[in-house]
Amino acid sequence: MKAKMVWAIRAALAIELVGAGAGLNCACAVAPARDVLAWSTPANRLEHEVGGHPISFWVHQLDDLEPGRRQQAANQLATAATNGADADELRPAIAPLTKMLQDPVGGLRVSGANALICIEPKGQMAAALPVLIKALVDSKEPGFQMGAAKALVPLGKGHPEVVQGLKEAIQNASDDRIRRWVQKVLDVIEGRARALPPNPW
Repeated sequence: MKAKMVWAIRAALAIELVGAGAGLNCACAVAPARDVLAWSTPANRLEHEVGGHPISFWVHQLDDLEPGRRQQAANQLATAATNGADADELRPAIAPLTKMLQDPVGGLRVSGANALICIEPKGQMAAALPVLIKALVDSKEPGFQMGAAKALVPLGKGHPEVVQGLKEAIQNASDDRIRRWVQKVLDVIEGRARALPPNPW
């Protein structure tokens, strides 16, 4: 066991040194040594993998200081859930994803909400759906609008509360552009249109 640990430490350090010698940013190119150790156990290699890493890796990344890594982790976990990953493996992600709903970065809120609903639709819909609808009707953030719409369209086809939330958003919208945009999303969900337009306006 001790020999294996020494080998793992040497391997991790070697990876970082190679990255540094090539002029790479090791924080982005490879995981730090402690992360290599964390994901090198046989138990983790048996986990469901997505994006080249086990689910526990992406759960760990949800606490990263870099917003881009947190968003990537949320998106990968949503993909894992959609692809049928085991619910027990995904459950540790729920708490950090719920925290993400309050993130000051709008794109993280959308990704977190989408991942929560993909992982546990019934349990997380009440908390996550308002975040997606708010992003959908936020005229100051077109990018977030598209992200929210892409999350809501597949959800709406199986969850009537999504359709109800969108209809309420149409009724409460103070801007005609917002009203038309939300209606376009609803049209796709209810089969009156084939696809979303390339942008909200």
